Amino acid sequence: MSLPTLSTNCLYLLGDGSIINFWTDYWLPNLQGSITDYLNITQQRRAELHCNVADYIHNYCWRIPPSLENATPQLVEEIKNYPIPKGGNKDQLIWSHFTDGRLSVKEDYDFIRTPNNTISGTNRFDLSSFLLEV
Repeated sequence: MSLPTLSTNCLYLLGDGSIINFWTDYWLPNLQGSITDYLNITQQRRAELHCNVADYIHNYCWRIPPSLENATPQLVEEIKNYPIPKGGNKDQLIWSHFTDGRLSVKEDYDFIRTPNNTISGTNRFDLSSFLLEV
């Protein structure tokens, strides 16, 4: 499997937010890509964006700059609906097509053999299983 195919089919599962680049990494499952992809930001500008997701979290609440809220309310709504896990686990890069996030050799083979690299009947993660009760 090629690196571009692998990277476009993996996403980060939010833990403490210290590893995930807020702008350039794929971590919001409903976007199907990074925030920079969603906003059509050029490669040159992407190189300037270094903030981690943790930079936008304060006391387990999203802290979104007003300028971003005003410019892209739909995106901000998507971010604010993403649950912030409690417990301090590290961020994880996961295979987005399977519920446990692991990619086996068999699944890799099935993925490669499927036309257009899509797998029918797969489900996204139920993120609620990664949250702790308060």
